[in-house]
Order: sequence, then C-alpha cells, then structure tokens
Amino acid sequence: MKKALVLLTNVIMLAAIVTGCSGNSSTAPASNSTVPVSSSAAPSSSTQSEAVTPEVQWPAGNTIYFDVPGKAGGGTDLITRYLTNGWTPLISANIVVTNYDTPEVGAQHAAKAKPDGMTLTMSTCTNMDNYLTGSSEVHPIDDLTVIAKINAGGAQAFFTRVDAPYSNMQELKEYALANPGGPIVGCTLGGTSQLMWLKVVKAMGGIELNYVQCSSEADKLANVAASSIDLGNGSLNNCIAYEADNRIKILGIMSYSEEAGKNDINPDLGDQYLTTWEQGFRDSSWLAGYYVVGPAGMDEALVEKINQSLQEAVKSDSYVNGMKDMAMVVDVRNVADSRAEYSKEWEIQVELTKDAGINVRG
Repeated sequence: MKKALVLLTNVIMLAAIVTGCSGNSSTAPASNSTVPVSSSAAPSSSTQSEAVTPEVQWPAGNTIYFDVPGKAGGGTDLITRYLTNGWTPLISANIVVTNYDTPEVGAQHAAKAKPDGMTLTMSTCTNMDNYLTGSSEVHPIDDLTVIAKINAGGAQAFFTRVDAPYSNMQELKEYALANPGGPIVGCTLGGTSQLMWLKVVKAMGGIELNYVQCSSEADKLANVAASSIDLGNGSLNNCIAYEADNRIKILGIMSYSEEAGKNDINPDLGDQYLTTWEQGFRDSSWLAGYYVVGPAGMDEALVEKINQSLQEAVKSDSYVNGMKDMAMVVDVRNVADSRAEYSKEWEIQVELTKDAGINVRG
C-alpha cells in the first residue's frame, strides 16, 4: 500500500511539471508617456508537446564593451553614456564605453567582434551615409545586427561666428545670395552633417555654400568659435552652452518634424532658436533614430533578451533626464519594429545621397 501511494504521488507530481512547462504566457514590457514601447505578444499554443527554448544567458561575462563611433562629447557619445549609466545597475556586468575618433573605425571594431552580445555599438544614419558615400566599408544592414531603436532623434542647431553679418536663417539666405559660395560650412563631407545642410539649403532655394571637412561636433564648435569657419551644426545642448559663453551665434534649429516648433522642444529658448520651418523653410526637418546594434550573426533569442533589457534601461532617470536635456525624443521599439524603422531610414538615406550626387554604391 505504501509503495502504491508513493507511485501515485510521483505520477501526480510529474503531471504537474509537464503541465507547467507546456503552459503559455507573454509579458509585454511596461510603457509610459515618457518612454513609448512597442511589443508583440508571443504566439499561443494548445499542444503540451511544444519544445521549450532554453533561456539565453546574457550577459555571458563580466564586461560588456560599448563602442562609440565618435569622439567624446558629441551627441552619440552623450546618448550612449546616459543609456549605459542607467543600464549598468540593471544587469550583472560592467559596461566599458570606448570612443573612436571616426565612425568608420568604431563601426569596424563592432562589426568584427564576436556575435555574443558582449560588444555593442550605436548606429545612426551616419553609418548609412558613410557607407553610401564610400567612406566606410561597414554595410549598416549586412554587417550589423539591429537590436533596438532607443531614440527618434531631436533638434540640431545651426550656428555661426559671433561677428557674422547675419543672425538667422533668412538673413543667411540673403547673405549667401549676395555672396555665392562665400560662407564656409564645417561638416563631414559626404556625411550626415553635410546632408543636413544640403536639405535645408534646398529648402532655402538652393543657395551656394562652401563645404569643408570638419568631422566632429567638438571641432565644428571650436572652429566656428575661433572664426576659422563660418557655419556649423550640432546637438542642441552643446550649442546652448557655447552660446551662453558668447562663443557662437545661433541661427535656428532643424527640428525632428515639421510640426514641432521651438516651444515644443524647449519653451525657454529665445527666438534665435526658431526652427527652420518656423523661419519659412518647408521640408527642412530631420528625423533620424539611434539604434543599439551588434555584429552580424547574433542569435535571435539573444537579440530579444538584450532588447527586453534595453526597454527597461531607457526608463532610467539617467537616460530620460539626459534626453530631456538634449531635447531628444525617447522612442524604444521591439526588435521587429526597430528593424523596420532602420530599413526605412536606410531607404531615405539612399535617396538623399543619390539626390546630392554623392552615392557611390549605386
């Protein structure tokens, strides 16, 4: 009788275990008004013989290396550091952030890393433009794995030297028309910053400017402050700081949408920060996301694991407050949506570079 009771107990326990393993559940990431989240529920199944996918172990070590494809102090660097500062307490590993002087070198390092989720980087339209114009051999889709979109971009400020004979974008247009090719613009030739200028120049009626190589945001700010060049563009928070020290003069800002005006971005800003749209130039906005990516060939279960972790990291005070300071729009997406939006931006950049005559990839 005792043996029969033990056997019956074991059968009941086994049945409970089998039932628990074949059960189906899906927990969507939390969302709030500050950090929009998009997610897809896992498909349900009524079969108890469904295979159970082993949980991915990530991080798989004590240190995650996050490559910044740019110098310290730039927009991508700041976004990365706000993110990693808020992410580190949520994971069982340290995050080492490393800056590279050029986007190409940073992208190459990440693309050649082992696809184990322990080396990550940030990808933007800069990576796309660099490849399309021939300054990078890292294909932004084929050589990288998109993990998560974490940001929809923000405002870019156009600035000039303090003694420039123009004080807004309309006056710059009038000056350029009277002095064709005169104003010197510091930008990454064939890169995103030049494309931003080319887009607003087209909206201004096709004025002529003189473009020279000046890659990093820090270099553009320093050279305009020293009157070595006339014009530059950069992230809003850095430009505000330089203007406060009377080192540059603000001409206006390029918003992340036509509808978003100065007051939508920061109502405390002066009229020198009116958007190009508010200054009369239509089709002059610039929307570009920031994406956490890894090397090509990452396991899909690993990608999902990191994406879910990032959806929590972007809720941290470090990231949310940092994005507010930078006038950036927080926009985190699941893996599928992130990849769809990344591909959409890729198609936009292909057309922009073709229109500018700088696309060498065909």
